[in-house]
Amino acid sequence: MGQSQVNELQVFSGGLNIQPASHLIKQEEARYMANANLRKRNLSPFLTPLFVEEATDHFAYNYKGNFNYYGLYRSNVLYSGIWYWTSILQAGKMYKDGTELPLGIAPPVGRPTIIAEAPTEGEGLKGNINYVYTYYDPDSGSESPPSPPSATLDLTGINADQAIVIDGMTISPDGFKIRLYRIGGIITAYTAVTTLEPTEDSYTDQLTLTEVQGMLLDTFRA
Repeated sequence: MGQSQVNELQVFSGGLNIQPASHLIKQEEARYMANANLRKRNLSPFLTPLFVEEATDHFAYNYKGNFNYYGLYRSNVLYSGIWYWTSILQAGKMYKDGTELPLGIAPPVGRPTIIAEAPTEGEGLKGNINYVYTYYDPDSGSESPPSPPSATLDLTGINADQAIVIDGMTISPDGFKIRLYRIGGIITAYTAVTTLEPTEDSYTDQLTLTEVQGMLLDTFRA
């Protein structure tokens, strides 16, 4: 909605009124738009006042039946019932219950460290393996961009069949879970291995392709 020049919000409904009128149609047609502007050759809607309320700021966006006011112009998107917005200074989102939060989750800054060790049982991992991790909020489904990638371990030839200890992951300051991703060997895209609790910052990985969580990484660093 554009910037208001007064201190009230005036809301109208609009629509095209369809009525038969033989003098504006061809012989084979049967209907026309009653509010057709013959001079401009276009249609304009009839506006019906719905309500008037005091405007508390320059701009407004209708979400869940309420007009939300703000001072700086925003770009607004409604997706899966959640209102997302960005302005020149900040970005945010609002849920159906009115909860407003910052948009997205900041990425981890700590680079994970990895070392190989003998597997506790069965076969270990093979290939050139590295890891990234993200912060994950199970309540909203939001996930941060990934951390910087770890170094790559060469688990080929005589070095194959090893477990990998991942350490040095930075715990989320906001209490989000950590989701660990692996690439290498027969896994050709970063794939979720496991999701750790907010207080866990290390993990030993020797999961096979059929044992990992399996979600592909779909967030990326800016």
